[in-house]
Amino acid sequence: MKYRTQILGSDSHGFFWRIFLVWASVGLLITGLNINIITLKSWPLPGFLLEFFTYCLLWGDFLFMVFASLVLVYVYRIWIGLPRTLVGLFLIAFCGAVSEWVGTKTGFPFGDYHYTENMGPMIDGQLPWAIPLAWWIVVSSLHLIFRYTYEALGPWTTGLLVGVSATLFDFIMEPYAWQIKAYWIWHQGSVPLANYITWFVLSATFSIMLNAIGAVNRPGKGFPIHQPAVIMTLMTILFLLGRAIAE
Repeated sequence: MKYRTQILGSDSHGFFWRIFLVWASVGLLITGLNINIITLKSWPLPGFLLEFFTYCLLWGDFLFMVFASLVLVYVYRIWIGLPRTLVGLFLIAFCGAVSEWVGTKTGFPFGDYHYTENMGPMIDGQLPWAIPLAWWIVVSSLHLIFRYTYEALGPWTTGLLVGVSATLFDFIMEPYAWQIKAYWIWHQGSVPLANYITWFVLSATFSIMLNAIGAVNRPGKGFPIHQPAVIMTLMTILFLLGRAIAE
């Protein structure tokens, strides 16, 4: 039992944190070695292993988002309690999903684009389930980091900082996600300015929403602030590594 506790953690929070770290490490290794489905098919693998690893690649990004989202739910639960955390998760995921759904249908507000199946399972073949989770991960992580670091910030200032940081994150992500992984396709052949404007507006608005539900006061001593920081750092490294390997 002692060794089981050391490996998995003494509670579900610790368990999901370790699972996330393992999954993220595997993702970095796969990205660094430039392993893809074509690579797998060239390996002398038994059929069942080839199928298993293929599914892991196809669902890898979605599971990354699931594990990261769960970790952040536990972190926010420590900070503001579970009911408020679930409200924040629902608001950000739902509003993000609606915005993206409208965007893929009309070209507004992000620009003219569509998603592919490269991010895993999709909602009605239109929107990857990973996208609403991605909005929650990016905004909730940045909001918490700024709130922890600068407790005296007002909601509008926090929203401004989150909006700018999230937009910069998207700027780093776009070349990898669009040109290398083809998670989505920009129909005009480049990332429109409207995409970055929308990222800023939505991220800032979601941060203000988190302030409104009580994610304001600085967490106490011993709070696991390193976890959202590590999540954002690993995601950024993944994008930059993928771009470097592809060049």
